[in-house]
Amino acid sequence: MCAITMPRLTTVFWAVALLGVSGAQDLCGRCECLPAGPSPTQAICHDNSPTADKIFLPWTTAESASIELIYIYGMKTVNFTDNSFTTERPITLFIQNCSYVNFNDHSIEKLRTLLIRDADRVDIGILPQEHLWTTVLEDIKQLSISSASLSALYSVTIGHIGSLSLVPTAGDDLCSANPDFTFTLLTSQVSSVPSGGMSLCGGHITINSNTFNNVEEEGFQISTEGSVAIVNNLFKNVSKQAFNLTSPEIHITSNHFVNLPAGTLRGVSTLLDSFFTNNTVSDIDLGGVLLDMGWDMIIERNIIDCDCASKRTSILNPKHDMLYLTNSSMEKLQNIFRYNFCNLNCTVTLKAFSYALSRGEVCVTNNTKLEHEVLCNISTLPEVDSTTLDDIFTTAMTDTEIDKDSSFVSAASKPRFLVPLGIVAALLIVTSSVLYGCKEMFSFRFTFKPDRDIGSKISLR
Repeated sequence: MCAITMPRLTTVFWAVALLGVSGAQDLCGRCECLPAGPSPTQAICHDNSPTADKIFLPWTTAESASIELIYIYGMKTVNFTDNSFTTERPITLFIQNCSYVNFNDHSIEKLRTLLIRDADRVDIGILPQEHLWTTVLEDIKQLSISSASLSALYSVTIGHIGSLSLVPTAGDDLCSANPDFTFTLLTSQVSSVPSGGMSLCGGHITINSNTFNNVEEEGFQISTEGSVAIVNNLFKNVSKQAFNLTSPEIHITSNHFVNLPAGTLRGVSTLLDSFFTNNTVSDIDLGGVLLDMGWDMIIERNIIDCDCASKRTSILNPKHDMLYLTNSSMEKLQNIFRYNFCNLNCTVTLKAFSYALSRGEVCVTNNTKLEHEVLCNISTLPEVDSTTLDDIFTTAMTDTEIDKDSSFVSAASKPRFLVPLGIVAALLIVTSSVLYGCKEMFSFRFTFKPDRDIGSKISLR
């Protein structure tokens, strides 16, 4: 009888401990620590029992302080509370196939590597940056993460997230000091980017193939010493001044923007190139792309679907200029505007793409297919150092490019005296032919039916 009662009492004891009532439960008392002995370096924590609650509340003591690697899988809940997890050495934490994972702010003091995969829900507060090398978060249905935890010493990779929520963090924990730091966000559904939600700096930033349902003002604050690549993304609801990008090299390519309010994109490129290429925009306002102090900016092959309501848009006063450049001298604007179109979804046939400079509001429409429509008043151009009127209309396309595809040549750049010159040339040919007796040049032969009185040959002599 006693032999039967003792196991039941033991089961009750462990059930209470697993539920977290006993806060003094040691990590090695809950998990399998290897190698066996006083100073283990690894711990494997799992629970495959279908009747277990799978509650894991780790606690380290002197017995488990030497742990360097923890592998947790198959748990219902993994909960790291404030200062509950301390080790003597930096630790690598791998969590897989768990229902719920929770990290409170600074709950793991010496975290070196964090890898979480195949989870239903993950909540991450502020991770300490002093020892954190790498963070990988993949295949998570619902992820909420502090913006301070988007940085690490070397790399952060977030991919295949069903719903990503970014929690803005104020303070000095936002940036990585390492210029080689890389951040990658791939194939995720981002529910919202609040102000300061995507604050990144340090190295190379890649945001690829994601869907952003909402981006608030100053949601993206990116300042790097490397490069920024925003490619193949869908931005559904973008607020004004949503992007503040500072980097030597910026690539914004093959994205679709449902809307771009005024001043949405602000970029500074001081050393290399900035590219805004192959993007589509459903609706855009004046100054939707605002580039300050840019050097070699390349704006090409973008398609804009403008709202052509008469109260907003007119042929001679377009309200949807793609690009608005400030504090830029004309010599910096060479060979950057090519093959961009503003598709006007209304009765007019004009397809044009206009650019505005704050210095004198100079408009340049190089890419129109309608020969006789001019969107800009080019009679009052401001005086700009080392730049002529011809320079303004030839920077978009070289002579070779014009020869390859004449359909992209602007009306403003076509000479208007070609037709009179053609007429004069024809008259000279006729006159010279008569003077020099080139009679056969104008000889015509007509053949009629035999029963007609008219001869079978008529020659103009």
